[in-house]
Amino acid sequence: MRASLALAAYIALAVPAGARAKPPTLQDAIGDPEDFKLSGSIRLRYEALEGQPRTGLRDPDEQLALRTIASAEYDPGPVRVFAELHDSRAWLYRQGSPVGPNEINTAELVQAFVGKTFDAPFVHIQERQLSELRGRLSLDRGKA
Repeated sequence: MRASLALAAYIALAVPAGARAKPPTLQDAIGDPEDFKLSGSIRLRYEALEGQPRTGLRDPDEQLALRTIASAEYDPGPVRVFAELHDSRAWLYRQGSPVGPNEINTAELVQAFVGKTFDAPFVHIQERQLSELRGRLSLDRGKA
């Protein structure tokens, strides 16, 4: 009996380390890191106004405005996922200031969609690929 236990222990220990299962990593779970894109921008601006042209509003007036934009995209192949978040905040304004919801808009999900790219079924299309997007989208018009 002892000989069989010793033989089993010897066999278990003799198995090479490479044959044991390696623990999964984050890269194993999500794939290629090149498929992820993160971007963002922050703008901090001080504004002052003297000679208020609108009646009933504070003169002089000032504000410190912060705008943050963050976006993330995961594109491993024909299907991609995208999200964009905007955050706008303002400080230094006081009672009677025209600062309102247009200047202060905390944590708004502007875009969030899933898209798929596939070969175009029509020969006369120049790109020969079409994209379908579903979700919340925005379109910048007149931007150069």
